[in-house]
This record gives sequence, C-alpha cells and structure tokens, in this order.
Amino acid sequence: MDWNDIRVSLAIARAGSLNQAALLLGMDQSTVSRRLTALEAKLGTTLFQRSSHGVLPTEAGSVFVAKAIEIERQAGALVDQVKAAGGSHAGVLHVCGDQWILKQLAAFGLLDFMAKNPEVEVVLNSEGNDQRAWHQNASVALCFTAKPVDGAFAIKLGAVPHAVYAADGKNPHAWVRLHKEQDPLEVKTHCADGGAIDDMPCRLRTSDPETVLTSVAAGVGKAILPRCLGDADIRLKCISKREGDLYRNLYLHVHPDALSSKRVEAMVAFLRASFADIFLPHGASRAVPGDVKHLNGGGDLPLRLAAISRQSS
Repeated sequence: MDWNDIRVSLAIARAGSLNQAALLLGMDQSTVSRRLTALEAKLGTTLFQRSSHGVLPTEAGSVFVAKAIEIERQAGALVDQVKAAGGSHAGVLHVCGDQWILKQLAAFGLLDFMAKNPEVEVVLNSEGNDQRAWHQNASVALCFTAKPVDGAFAIKLGAVPHAVYAADGKNPHAWVRLHKEQDPLEVKTHCADGGAIDDMPCRLRTSDPETVLTSVAAGVGKAILPRCLGDADIRLKCISKREGDLYRNLYLHVHPDALSSKRVEAMVAFLRASFADIFLPHGASRAVPGDVKHLNGGGDLPLRLAAISRQSS
C-alpha cells in the first residue's frame, strides 16, 4: 500500500473535510478526492461518508484510520529511536492544549527549554482538546482530564488553584461559565460567600476559557478562573477567599511510542520540574492544603473540580 494514501486518509480524518485535508497536505482538493477514491476502490469498501457538512469515517474507515495511526506512530518511533541512538534531540515536538495553557507555557519557561534543546522545533497546538490534533508521534498534550485516548497514558503534573473573579469594583450575581461538556463544576460547589454555584444564574456560556476571562473583565458576570490568570490580570479582582480555592489536576498525556523520542523525554522532564513556575500564581504556596479533596467520579467520568465549602465569617 502506498504510504501517501495513508497520509491522505489520516489528513481527511483529522481535518473532517476534503478541502481542509488538502490545505494540510498542500495538495489540490481534486487530488485528495482522487486519491481517496482510488484507495477505496483498492480496498473494495467506502472509508468516508461524504456530505455537504464534511466527511465522517464509516465503520471500515474507523478501523483503517486506527491502524494507519499506529503505522504513523511506529514509523515516527523508528526515526526517533535511530536519532536517539546517536544522542540527537533534533526534530519537531508538538505540544497541545487549551490556548491559555499554551500561553502560560510560552510566557514562563519555554524559552529556557528551547535554549537547552536548540535542535528541537516546538509547535504549540491549541486544538489539543480535539484528540485528532496530537496524533503525531513526537507529541504531548496538556489537559484537565485523567482519561487519555488511543493507548496514551496520563502523568499528573500538579493541582492548579482556581478562584472566583469579577471585574474590579463590581460583584455581579450572574456567572460566566464554559459549555456544560467542558465545565469542571460537576459537583455542587460553594464560594466564600456561601452561595452554591449551581443555584445561581448563568449569564453566558462559551467554549473558550480566555473568552470567559474577557467577559468577566467586561463586567458580564463572575467566573472561576485559574489563579495564575486571574491574579495577573489588573482588570480583575478575586472575590473569594484563598482558603476557599478550588483545585483541578493538570495532566500530561503521552503515547508510549512517543517515549522513544529524546525531545518528548526532555519536554516531560521540563514540565514536571517547571509546573509551579508556569501554573501557580507568583508567591503562592507550592503545596496543596491538606484538607483539599480531589473528587473523582470513577469509571469514565473526568476528574472533577475539588472544592472546599466554606461560609464567610
């Protein structure tokens, strides 16, 4: 089988459309379509269901894509193992995650990593929550869920403190929150003023954490934000008590095949050593208070935001 056909099928699966796949590959859409049609004819089955909204893999297509991803990883691992045998770190390293996470990484410490690893080209991909975005072999993903996909495993980096913020000089009643599927508040959580978050009106929901921050700064409502973001923004004021901070565990997802890469190994070591400098507010204690409980629903449920419920004095 032609490797270029596998590349085309993977690009289509990741992009979700022939046009976007063509852009990723630097090809004409007609060439991508022709290659896909030829591959399907060779295999004697339909790999992708076409529609006006894009393409979706069929059952056979899902099997093909899963196997193709493994072939891609193994090929990348082979190259990395050969380079590692010669002591080389050279190559591209993909780091995926929410945009605010990558901005923190870029602002606090990434320059030091790059200075120590001059042969590594770092690619920051803010589509990290779309699991298709970090299938490249030399890649890691930063996220708040403990459940990785496609055989990867999760390394706990640490607990990120969150607090309630509002625009400076305001104390709005309504909340700004992430969409329900992204919202970490899956438990009945209380703020320092004793109010239960789930019992308060939500004024705005968004899929982007940075839009939450911007909306809060504009006075739309109050929101729970990472302290490393909220404390650093002069437009915001923390309206909850520090002893009532909420904590979420941040995880590093890595596929076993990627561990053969020296540059992945170097990034894992860097993130574990630099977590406090990147994701804790300046001057904050490096230890999580002993009475904080990280609630885990078990099974397939994501790690939930832990909370200390306290009444204001």
